[in-house]
Amino acid sequence: ALQLARELPLPSLAIANAEFELGALHRLVFQFDSALFFYKRVQTAYRSEFGTRSTEYASILYQLAQTYYYLGTTDSTETILKSRLEIFKMKEAEKLFLQSYNLESDLTGPTLSLAGKLGSIGWFHMNLGNYTDAEKYYKQAMAMVESINGKECVQYGARLNEMGTLYTRKGLYAKSEDLLTQHLRIQERKGGPGSSGYAIAKNSLGSLYDVMGLENKALQYYLEAAKIIEAIYGRDSEGFAFYVSNAAGAYRDLKNYKKADSLYAMVVAIRSKYFGPHHPKTIGTISSLALFEKLRGRYQQSSAYYDAVIENRKRAYGDQNLNTLYAVEGKGELLTKMGSYRESVALLQSVVPVYKASLGENHPSYSGINRKLGVNFLNQRDFKSAARYFKTMLDVRFFQIDKTFSSLTERQREDFYAAIKSDFNLFNAFALIASAKVD
Repeated sequence: ALQLARELPLPSLAIANAEFELGALHRLVFQFDSALFFYKRVQTAYRSEFGTRSTEYASILYQLAQTYYYLGTTDSTETILKSRLEIFKMKEAEKLFLQSYNLESDLTGPTLSLAGKLGSIGWFHMNLGNYTDAEKYYKQAMAMVESINGKECVQYGARLNEMGTLYTRKGLYAKSEDLLTQHLRIQERKGGPGSSGYAIAKNSLGSLYDVMGLENKALQYYLEAAKIIEAIYGRDSEGFAFYVSNAAGAYRDLKNYKKADSLYAMVVAIRSKYFGPHHPKTIGTISSLALFEKLRGRYQQSSAYYDAVIENRKRAYGDQNLNTLYAVEGKGELLTKMGSYRESVALLQSVVPVYKASLGENHPSYSGINRKLGVNFLNQRDFKSAARYFKTMLDVRFFQIDKTFSSLTERQREDFYAAIKSDFNLFNAFALIASAKVD
């Protein structure tokens, strides 16, 4: 269509609209640099055609903001900025989100579309861990929807879902459950129990119960959500694969490995067909399989999965990218379990300088990689090297106690207590072994 638009004597706007669709398509298949290329061309065309004080121009700013966000994030659950370049992309995303919102607000005043943009800005901050800013934008979005359509519309339910998800992240489980249950009831009344919105509400509650450690309850909600999506879109859809993947994780946590195995295989098959075998979505599922097989002690199968993930991520991101190195770290930990200590050390040491440069010497991941190296040297009876890595591990913990502990949520403190207890117990065991030089 774009080629035809360029060959025929069509207005430049027709070409821009075709490029807009190409940008959207490239973003859907995770080709964010290509998406950015087309969206920037559209931005130039819209600026010429509509001017910079138009809703059309606001819409392309919004698409650019989302694309910069995706360019600056990893495919991990928690977003981690990888380098100064990624930090720049995040700042660009934030600037464009706000420009788009402010422009549309000036032109249209409060609308449901504008409330949705506020929700997107909140989502952006939530995924960066800026929970205070996220809550501020979510509350603004809720207030705007309420002023337009009241509290019983599906749009208000969507805002409740956003805030509930934020409270899940913050460990405020009672508040989260209340808001997510309200969302479920609104979707049941407005869309019906067979709607995709109802499935989203079920899944959000499943995620809450999952984090709370209520695996059986989480599984129930995940399966109900998957059943609804299957009825709407079929078993070959990405939506179905997403919900089934959540159910597979719950089965894994319940140690129902046979069921988890079959569901993970189903997800890989769907995503391989839908996106292709090398797509980040497909590889993300294979990464989950690598961890799953490691947890159940099937080390050879886990190793094969890790190799596939590392190879694909090197091709997609490069060998110094955190996406790649997280998989390398996982393979290194697996080799430790297999007793291949020297191979494990070689892999883990290749990760250390990148973590140090990208994340900093006081990041939890930097502590974790030093812990794993210390364990390897301890198993090799190299107490001097083990002591060096364990000391770095504890230095990070002491920094966290001194500088960041006071700002942690209750849930984050509980996780921190468990982590630091484990680290100190390990160090005590090392000290006893090293001093007595016995097993």
